Amino acid sequence: MNTLAIIFALLFNYVASEQVPFRPCKSGNTVLGVVITPCNSMVHEGFRTCVLRHEDSIRVEAAILAPFSGSKFETLATATINNHMIPFTNSGSNPCQGNINPACPVKSGRIYVLTFFFDVLKYYPTGTMDIVFAVRDSASTKSLGCVKLPVIIQRNPKLAYKN
Repeated sequence: MNTLAIIFALLFNYVASEQVPFRPCKSGNTVLGVVITPCNSMVHEGFRTCVLRHEDSIRVEAAILAPFSGSKFETLATATINNHMIPFTNSGSNPCQGNINPACPVKSGRIYVLTFFFDVLKYYPTGTMDIVFAVRDSASTKSLGCVKLPVIIQRNPKLAYKN
């Protein structure tokens, strides 16, 4: 069985996970696939899109083919809301601290799974937005992997809101 099939077999064992379509960033595309947990997807404008609810804890996993070797990386995660780019609170974190498998150092030509966690905060506006996840070399800023994920944020029926 090839390595990619093994990785995705492991990724699909998560409850409510879904492999989602993504758009590559301008920096090139080394991403082989993306899984979001939880993801209640729907077709929006002809594109399968994850619906995320306020107060959900989200796990994003991306299988990448490393384009270069390295050991010091940073994760950048932003959402574009109403034409404003907003960084996630844990943007800037080092994926080598337990969020890359196999562990760092990364070797060129090998497949890795990058993991990023974030919470959908209650004050995030509802509607459609793009989330960008990128992992880059801390020194050179070369991209290890980068994706744009369209998502829909919805109110959580279990929460109380002030109108």
